[in-house]
Amino acid sequence: MSCEIVLRQQLKNSNVSIHGSVLRQQLKNSNVSIHGSVLIQQLKNSNVSIHGSVLRQQLKNSNVSIHGSVLIQQLKNSNVSIHGSVLTQQLKK
Repeated sequence: MSCEIVLRQQLKNSNVSIHGSVLRQQLKNSNVSIHGSVLIQQLKNSNVSIHGSVLRQQLKNSNVSIHGSVLIQQLKNSNVSIHGSVLTQQLKK
C-alpha cells in the first residue's frame, strides 16, 4: 500500500483512487467522492456523516492505510461516520 498522496487500489468490482484531497471510489452500486472536506457518497442503504479528515477503509480481501489520511472501509450496505478525524465505514458482508 502507498503512504503517499496518491493511492490507487483496484479491488474486485471496485476502483479506488486518492489524489491530493480528492477521493473517488467506484464500487458496485456506489459512488464516493471526497474533495477538500466535502464527502458525497451514494451507497445502497447507507448513511454518511463527516466530522474530521481521516478516512479508514477496509474492503473485502483488502486493507488500505494512508498516513495522514487513513482509509478503512467494509463493503455492501453501510453506516458511515467520521468523528474527530476518523471515518469508519462498516458494510454488510
